[in-house]
Amino acid sequence: MTDNIGLVIAAIGFVIFSEVQGVVCSFLNLTTHVVVRNFEMIMNCVFLAMGIIVLAVGTTTHSTLSMQIFLCSLVCSIFLILTGMMGVFAACQRHEGWFKAYSVVAGFNMASLIIGGFLMLVLGGAFSVSEYVI
Repeated sequence: MTDNIGLVIAAIGFVIFSEVQGVVCSFLNLTTHVVVRNFEMIMNCVFLAMGIIVLAVGTTTHSTLSMQIFLCSLVCSIFLILTGMMGVFAACQRHEGWFKAYSVVAGFNMASLIIGGFLMLVLGGAFSVSEYVI
């Protein structure tokens, strides 16, 4: 279990971040227009930066692990980058079509982070009990 502790922490981070992101994206639709635009721009810049960081760390760290874990990290980071880029672009536009597309991508991002984090836990052996069975 201790040899997978880094993977467990990363997967739990993915799950927690996806929940926070889902709440933030839902909250963005419920506030006033000016506050939403400013907060949305900052959050999307954070999503973009985090996606780039996760992509860099994932390609260096997770490439030594199994291909399934590497692909989970890759898909999650690509969706983070895509959400950040589309969100920044949508905040600069006046058309509602970009916000609709952004909400779809943000939904896929949240789902990919939840599923990716759970798969990283399962594939990393966090739920393995074979070492405890006599």
